[in-house]
Amino acid sequence: TNNIFIELEKANNEEMEIIYKLKNLNEYRMLSYRARSIVTGTNPYHKAEKAVNELMNILNDPLLRTEEQALSYPALITYYHILALVHESLAKNNEALTYKKKLIEVMEDNPDKLKENISNYVISVFSLLSPCLILNRYDDLLQYISKLKLIEQNYPERISRGDKLLIFTGSSIFELRMHINTGEFSRSDKNIYEIETGLGEFSDKIIKDDVLHCYYMIGYAYFGAGRIEDALKWINRILNDKDINPESRLAVIAKILNLIIHYELGNFDLLGSL
Repeated sequence: TNNIFIELEKANNEEMEIIYKLKNLNEYRMLSYRARSIVTGTNPYHKAEKAVNELMNILNDPLLRTEEQALSYPALITYYHILALVHESLAKNNEALTYKKKLIEVMEDNPDKLKENISNYVISVFSLLSPCLILNRYDDLLQYISKLKLIEQNYPERISRGDKLLIFTGSSIFELRMHINTGEFSRSDKNIYEIETGLGEFSDKIIKDDVLHCYYMIGYAYFGAGRIEDALKWINRILNDKDINPESRLAVIAKILNLIIHYELGNFDLLGSL
């Protein structure tokens, strides 16, 4: 016959294990909230000494010594989120990239849990693109752009419009930025077409400043490819925008490129009035 007390002891142990894991997860979440409260609204390259010290204290927290201390999948995800966030906030991009890669590995090693929150996976893959670009890790950048594209193909029913916007931004805009960085301007045509299409599709989601920055990238890419007339068309979209602050950095660099374009076109009589 079954001993009811053995069964009760077993149930109690299982309950205590669940409580212990929940307590562990809560500790990681509290550490994550603390890190985010410090990071929010700060510049990683111009951070106050107090904020730097607080972030270093977070890195020295016992919870972040090893991943084995994270006792569940959500705790392990939070563990890598914290490490990536804090290192990125301290402008330690190599370290941040390493932890962001580990985060993706954990997600992909748990496909059932990944499917439960595709948006989190999209955001995590997208967050890899900026450090890859900053560090000139272009092979890695292309790998993660490919991952973004596959998400839309593999989970068409699970992704939101917000997810699609990130996928568009990552797969088109970051690839164009890479071609500009490497001077491969002639390879930008596909990206430019995708950006034009995406700006139309997500016109209600993209703020004006970001749209104008896209115009500048397109104009710059055309200029680099020697397509001067096409470059002028896109730069004029910026200069003719009635909402742009004429003293903003974008307006200033657009005016400089406009001068160079007209010089290349031989419009010397216009240079004095531009």
